[in-house]
Amino acid sequence: MRAKRNGLPPNSYAQKSAQIRDKLESLEQFKKSEHILVYLSKEKEVDSHALVRELIRSHKEVYAPKVNGRDLHAYKINRWEELEPGHFDVLEPIHKHQKIPLSQLDLILVPGIAFTPDGHRIGYGKGYYDGLLKDMDAIKIGLAFEEQMVDEFPTEDHDIPVDIVITDQNVYQ
Repeated sequence: MRAKRNGLPPNSYAQKSAQIRDKLESLEQFKKSEHILVYLSKEKEVDSHALVRELIRSHKEVYAPKVNGRDLHAYKINRWEELEPGHFDVLEPIHKHQKIPLSQLDLILVPGIAFTPDGHRIGYGKGYYDGLLKDMDAIKIGLAFEEQMVDEFPTEDHDIPVDIVITDQNVYQ
């Protein structure tokens, strides 16, 4: 799945990422949310950087994950410059003083390598997002290219599905 995703031509990657962002922004759940935990894309994940920059300029509260041991914590970001490369070279918040309880989040954007239409996902194998997503009331949205969708794959008890998967072609709820 990584090879398939990473094989997208650059112009297709940018176009598909923009289509996914447009679909996300048109969702009523997104419009109503005020406290959003984003992911900061790396490699050929659905590009979240343009969305994050846009959200920072909006009236919404934007939070980014930071690895702390075996857990992800959410920290408020007010400017793009408050991010720096962290674990696995993923951008993370610099400041730790703006951590919030996860219960305050309305919406969480989740990366993945593969998704099923019913919201199951394959991540990167460390379990950070499964740990973050368990017992969460926030709307969980996976962002993926249609090429990352599969009918099914084996799941385990600790795997937490997302509520919605948005691709460049479909919105799966």
